[in-house]
Amino acid sequence: MIEVRGADHVELRGLSVEGGSVGIVIAGGAGHRLENVDLRGSWQGALQGRGAQITIAGRQVVDVGKGSSASASASREARCKWRSW
Repeated sequence: MIEVRGADHVELRGLSVEGGSVGIVIAGGAGHRLENVDLRGSWQGALQGRGAQITIAGRQVVDVGKGSSASASASREARCKWRSW
């Protein structure tokens, strides 16, 4: 799991995050960007954002939350922009 707390403008590029309860957790901050990040095998959700502004560009979400593909979770407080799965 990757966890970001209270920082701004964190960028993750060209990663594969596999397993765990949640792949990436971002709590707070603005201007976060995930580009070409593969999220696989997380049993609760691929991405969890709380009070964060997150932009996602590219790649895929597979086998998450006991599903099969292209599903991600984000809390109600997060303002997320989903693009180009």
